[in-house]
Amino acid sequence: MRKQLQEFFTICFARLDQQEEPRGERFRNIDLFEEISQELADVANYAFLQYVKIAELKTKTKQLKRDPD
Repeated sequence: MRKQLQEFFTICFARLDQQEEPRGERFRNIDLFEEISQELADVANYAFLQYVKIAELKTKTKQLKRDPD
């Protein structure tokens, strides 16, 4: 399972760094398995970024509670 997790996160990091590329006739010769893998990486990246946001909010909330100014 670790190998699959490493492969998955490799895809995630690649998608995170990738700029949008013009693909022209994208859906004619689509590799369904590759497309689903890419979409899953996008979803995972979105979830991770949401986690980062909530972690930051939690930290700021704790700081506000400690500093009554």
